[in-house]
Amino acid sequence: MDEELDDPSFEPDDGHGSKKKAGFKPSSMVSIQPCEDLQRYTVDKFHSSTRSKTVLFEKIDLAAYKSSAKVASFLTSEERLPLWIKTFMIRYFSHLNTMGYRVTWQEQESYSCPTKSDKIILHIYDVENSNEDQLVTISIFISTGRIMIQGKKFAEWSRDKFPTLLSIVNDLEHVNSSSHNASLFVMALPNFFFKMSRQ
Repeated sequence: MDEELDDPSFEPDDGHGSKKKAGFKPSSMVSIQPCEDLQRYTVDKFHSSTRSKTVLFEKIDLAAYKSSAKVASFLTSEERLPLWIKTFMIRYFSHLNTMGYRVTWQEQESYSCPTKSDKIILHIYDVENSNEDQLVTISIFISTGRIMIQGKKFAEWSRDKFPTLLSIVNDLEHVNSSSHNASLFVMALPNFFFKMSRQ
């Protein structure tokens, strides 16, 4: 999968078939524990780019990409991005990891500030059987507010999972954002993933 499909910091092909980063060499993705201090994932203002495909604000249009790309994405705001990250962190990394799935959390450290993150990638695997089956990859581009879903179950995630996550983020916006109320984050979690991984 090409996690950098819509990363606006990548320039077009350099003439040798590879993309190059504009202006600096990025740090590599590193598997780490997510940071509970959401300041790591905040930005004052997103960067904009004319090179990225136009997508909707907190809505998914499955026709925005070719179906063969197996990609969906949406945008969020500077204020709501930490709420999305918190939702992914608690719902997937903390809870789904204990339910017959493996979730990895990778981050790319910010070039300009080592206490900040530029990108987060979550890989979600079904490990109930002896073979790991990767379901989706979720990429969060912190500097642009773009959240991208890729993989063989991207369409099911977009139709069945996204509305639940959006509801959680909306609820978080209206309650104390430091809430760790498990019932909020795990709403419909086991049934959905059981259904998705067996389809």
